Amino acid sequence: MILSFWSTVLFTSGIQCVLLIAFLGFKPAYNRRAKTLLIGLLSLVLLINLSSLITANYWYKEMPEISGFARGMVLLLGPLLYLYSRSITVPDFRFRWSHILHFVPYFIAVVFIRIQMHGVDPDFYIMAVDALMSGEVQMNAVATLWFISYFVQLFIYVGLIRYQLKKQSQQQTEQLQLELGSRQK
Repeated sequence: MILSFWSTVLFTSGIQCVLLIAFLGFKPAYNRRAKTLLIGLLSLVLLINLSSLITANYWYKEMPEISGFARGMVLLLGPLLYLYSRSITVPDFRFRWSHILHFVPYFIAVVFIRIQMHGVDPDFYIMAVDALMSGEVQMNAVATLWFISYFVQLFIYVGLIRYQLKKQSQQQTEQLQLELGSRQK
């Protein structure tokens, strides 16, 4: 393994994910849905880190077939964070089929990534990643749109989570005021 700043950060983050997943796996859960979603979120971060570690250590040269396997997985972060926040703020939260719609952008991205990569020679892929890693490649419009879509989608989900938490806080405050008001009478 090449010991660079990014390799160290990715490796350390990956180890932390593994330890947290193991800890959560053995710990009894009061809220199983929240626990499952949190383990899923940590597993997603672990996979993204592993994919980035493969690139950061130039292992894609030996294993071009698994390199970049996590492309597009960033689109899963927002939905998983949102569903996790719902599972801890909504007492009777249940996963519904309609929640799958949150994952549609990821599946669309996977289709586009597969179309883009179809028939690409592994040697060409290695050369392209080498050029990207050395800074010889400039961002083009397609790559810029990918990054913009990642950030916009995550920003939207952070807004939804913030709205959900604010709404839940207001409901709890109102409930507490009602209980205190009824006790004073």
